[in-house]
Amino acid sequence: MKEFFNKNWKYLAILAGFLAVASIYFLPALQGYFLVQGDTSSWKSAAKELMDFRAFYGKEAVWTNSMFGGMPGYIINTIYLNGFTQIDKLIGLGLPFPIDVMFISMVSFLILSKSLKVETLIAIIGAVAFAFISYNLLIIEAGHNTKMRAIAYMPAVLGAFIMMYKSKKLLFPTALLAFFMALEIRAGHIQMTYYLAFILIAIGIYEFINYIKSNQIKSFLIRTILIVVASSFGLLANFTNTYYTYSYGKDTMRGTPEITVKPDGNSKEKTQSSGLDRDYIVQWCYGKQESLNLLIPNAKGDSKNLTGKYFDYLRESNPQLYNFSVEQYQKNGGKVFGGYWGDQPFTSGANYLGAVIVLLAIMYLIFVKSKLKWAFAGVSFLALLLAWGKNLGGSVDEMWLTNFFIDYVPLYSKFRAVSSILVILNLLFPLMAVLFINYIYKNKEWAKQNLKKLMIGAGSIGGIVLILALMPNLLSFTSDTENVLLNGLYNQQNGAINIADLELTLTEFRSGEFQKDAFRTLGFMTIAIALLFLWISDKLKYNLAILGLAFLALIDVTLVDKRYLNNEKNPQNKREYLSWEKITGFENTPNASQGDYQIYSIQTEKNPKIEQEALERISEAKKVSKKNSSKIEESIRFATLNFNTNYRVMNLDNPFNSATVAYFHKSSGGYHAAKMARYQDMIDFYIQGELSMLQTPEKTKVLNMLNTKYYLYQGNLVLDNQYAYGNAWFVNNTKVVENANQEILAIGDINPKETAVVDKKFENLIDKSYQNNEAFIVMEDYKPNHIVYNSKSNTNQLAVFSEMYYHDDWVAYIDGKQVPHLRANYVLRSLPVPAGEHKIEFKFEPKMIVVGDIISISVFVLIILALAFSFFQEWKAKNEDKLTGV
Repeated sequence: MKEFFNKNWKYLAILAGFLAVASIYFLPALQGYFLVQGDTSSWKSAAKELMDFRAFYGKEAVWTNSMFGGMPGYIINTIYLNGFTQIDKLIGLGLPFPIDVMFISMVSFLILSKSLKVETLIAIIGAVAFAFISYNLLIIEAGHNTKMRAIAYMPAVLGAFIMMYKSKKLLFPTALLAFFMALEIRAGHIQMTYYLAFILIAIGIYEFINYIKSNQIKSFLIRTILIVVASSFGLLANFTNTYYTYSYGKDTMRGTPEITVKPDGNSKEKTQSSGLDRDYIVQWCYGKQESLNLLIPNAKGDSKNLTGKYFDYLRESNPQLYNFSVEQYQKNGGKVFGGYWGDQPFTSGANYLGAVIVLLAIMYLIFVKSKLKWAFAGVSFLALLLAWGKNLGGSVDEMWLTNFFIDYVPLYSKFRAVSSILVILNLLFPLMAVLFINYIYKNKEWAKQNLKKLMIGAGSIGGIVLILALMPNLLSFTSDTENVLLNGLYNQQNGAINIADLELTLTEFRSGEFQKDAFRTLGFMTIAIALLFLWISDKLKYNLAILGLAFLALIDVTLVDKRYLNNEKNPQNKREYLSWEKITGFENTPNASQGDYQIYSIQTEKNPKIEQEALERISEAKKVSKKNSSKIEESIRFATLNFNTNYRVMNLDNPFNSATVAYFHKSSGGYHAAKMARYQDMIDFYIQGELSMLQTPEKTKVLNMLNTKYYLYQGNLVLDNQYAYGNAWFVNNTKVVENANQEILAIGDINPKETAVVDKKFENLIDKSYQNNEAFIVMEDYKPNHIVYNSKSNTNQLAVFSEMYYHDDWVAYIDGKQVPHLRANYVLRSLPVPAGEHKIEFKFEPKMIVVGDIISISVFVLIILALAFSFFQEWKAKNEDKLTGV
């Protein structure tokens, strides 16, 4: 142990430093607090039925009816057997989120740095800067936890990939690549892993050229094959989740669209792709001038902080302009006269890389003689152009580069928010920064001889920032949306408000904020340049210079981070934080509204057994824990209600961008970035419009056939819909159509209570008409993955169910015998039912879960054994060297 400590004390000290930095920044996480995150609350609402089922019945439901009429739980909250779940916790030292993921980020970057033979001390600069880049703090604050975890493992995957081409021995890097690729994929954010592939391909091309030049193409092929094998093992270690994500993805908004028409009947082929619609893909894209955010935080503002600051300034200086600006801000959904004036619909803050990091990275590109830099520069520039999206060209039709990638690059059309591709720069700029410092360290004499050139280069970079700081009028300080509004206001000016004063006040405030941050950037650059000068000229020792740069880089980014995520106390109660709340067991969960309890009362009056069962479960729960009893009671009551009823609720406040209702009821709306494509089509064609016609029941037939029984608005029950069709019904007629276009358009021409629209491929299962004068069908038992109905009829019938049709793994049974079922009305399940009395069951039976779990665990064991064996070989070789005196 002593020998181990003596050999590795530097690494242990650095790891302790990483832990200390993460813990200090997120100290409340160690004091019994959790971070308040909007998207985590949304996820918990979406996952509530799945988690309740697991708690009540001790197994996985895998399907939930909590949102959008029902959807698989594969990528919401399903627990698969995966050994890397525990490995992830181990690497994160069992620490609370987000301390664990920040620690992992820094360790991961250290591994990457060592793969390129960067001095350990120098690697600290990049590690802390990478972990605390403002984008990471923004997504943590928002609740994009899987994205952050995927980002955290990106450097380690890249490091293992580089080792594959640099190392003489191949077992260790192969096992290491499989190991970290498995952790990367397990994180569960495919988009981040996809962007990582851009970097891997760029470096792969660089290595390919090198190996060709050195006439070692065979060695390159062997190593590349092993990379493919290792990456495949990483994928197979997550087989179940990956398989079902891929399988379900084909039926989501990200799959190939089934219809080519718009709600008005016109073609949508112009904006359609093999995945998401083009305009949806580039809804969030960086502006060209907004790219200055990488270097100057407030280049395009900050809606979280500057909006309030600007309105406070107006309130004091010009109350009339204040009232008008606030009115316009609210009227236009916060898109005008706020703290952000960039090209995105909205954003919480800047993707700030850090002045120190950008300076050092650019110096690397200018001065270091390495062909590897062209791979870094090329993929970084490509990522920046792709992040511009429609802003590179001016419109969706003219965005030539993005359209090329959508049309010809596999999977690119499956992802939205193209500005996210800037994670490539977030990783490579800190790497290039440490590579520059490392180059100076290993070529100190060269640096001394070229000190003047280095200072001129650094000064030139600072000079550009100085010009922008002194001449902010070179930039625009109003968004395109504001320009349109201002032009309109000028045209209709009536004298009440001086629009010229409004525009001048707005631009002066914004340019002033920009100048402050520009001079801030210049200040950090100046200190960094001074440290470099003193070190190169031997006036400052190496250790002090490097630690000084690391501290400077950390302070640089964390001071900006504090604008978005901090530990500020509540001014009204100094014992409470603004962004953190005490852990209660119900973190980031909503509270039931008056309307939710009204629905509960209505349903328990119909079925008093619900309340009785709930009280029994509450009594059992209180024996285990007496903490937060009111939340426990509330959670159990609504979970019990959910498993004893099957109606849907629509939240009129924010029907398709909020999942809150799903925490308490099954919802006809919700929020999910990968909802079923057919349901999204129904929203676009019918549901959105029907929400404005709730007082005319015959015009809300789609909501009725989804059994939307209750409508909430601002927490109150505003409509108990007596016209909802219920859980199932028999129809008299069928209308057979040729394709998906006809199928969705036909919904507008029928009464779904009487007629079912059926695709031609199901024609052999149905009759043209049915007689059902005395027939009935009722639901007897509900579980998300198993619903039971009883039916009685004198003749054959066609039943339609208010449940989403999903071809994979839903199986229909009549009296215990499996029978085929079909899709009706574009989205619903339907089933031919023979005459007589019958027990009808729908069961969700995913067949690959058991097989997938076996594959995942088997591959996990193989990866761990391979990694352990490679360590053993290394240990054995070192001991043999000692024995032979080598």
